[in-house]
Amino acid sequence: MSLFFDSHFALSQVETAVSCAWSNNDFNMILAIATNKPRVVFVNEEGGQIPNFEISRGKTQAVCLKWHPVTQSLAIGWSDGCLTLWNEDQRMTREDKVLHKAPLTIITFSPDGSKMVTGDQKGTVGVWRTHRGLTQVCSYKKEGAVSQIVFCSLIMNQE
Repeated sequence: MSLFFDSHFALSQVETAVSCAWSNNDFNMILAIATNKPRVVFVNEEGGQIPNFEISRGKTQAVCLKWHPVTQSLAIGWSDGCLTLWNEDQRMTREDKVLHKAPLTIITFSPDGSKMVTGDQKGTVGVWRTHRGLTQVCSYKKEGAVSQIVFCSLIMNQE
């Protein structure tokens, strides 16, 4: 049996959603919304904004959001190339402002959440370890914006 509750969350008249992402946690579903204000707000599954908490970086716009597949951690890509990893349990953030020098275009986690890959508008691709914060593993430069990232798992046939 499934139940669906239609909830409404309203932003102010001058604020619009730029990007959003649902957490992957069934018992504490959170919707992260990046707005043009610029800020990231958090909304519970009933449509209520989580009080006294939002993430902002001055006038810098959050341009992409991605929840970790296992933990309650949110990766935020910013228009200035900064990457933030926010942990909901501890309400702590870790940032990298070194690798990307252009707006991030995509953030993807490996299925087990041990690795994260980021890409930006100038073609920089970053690979990160995420099990203890945010540790850069390697980077790659290509021409043009990074628009897609796919993880491939090798499955061995054992007979």
